[in-house]
Amino acid sequence: MIPPPFIKGSIIQLTSGELKRVEDLTTDDFVHSTGLCPDLKLETSTVVSVRKNDEVGMALVGFTITSTKAQVTLSCAVEHPFFVYGQGWSSCVPEQSLKKYNLQCHPLKVGDVCIFLT
Repeated sequence: MIPPPFIKGSIIQLTSGELKRVEDLTTDDFVHSTGLCPDLKLETSTVVSVRKNDEVGMALVGFTITSTKAQVTLSCAVEHPFFVYGQGWSSCVPEQSLKKYNLQCHPLKVGDVCIFLT
C-alpha cells in the first residue's frame, strides 16, 4: 500500500528542524535529511516503464532499485506524485495531481530517477 501523497501547503519538518511546504522541497532537502539522521536512508529508483489505464485511473510504474538492481512494479493512482531527483514532483497525469492535491507536477517518464526515504 502506498502512503497517501502530500497535499500542497502541507508543512514538513526536516531533520535539521527547518519547516518547509511540501511543494518547496528540493533534492538537497532529501540528501541533507539523510545525512543528519542515521535512521533515514536515501534510496533511488529509475523508472523503467509507465503503463496508464485512464479508464480506471490507475497506473503500473516499473522501477529498477539502484542499490539492489531489483525490478519492482508499483500499482498507483495516476495522480500519485513521486519526487524525481533534480526535478521535483512528477506523476503519471500531472493535471489530475493538480486537481486532487493542488500540487504542480511534471509528467513521470521512463528514465526519471525517483527518490525514496527508507
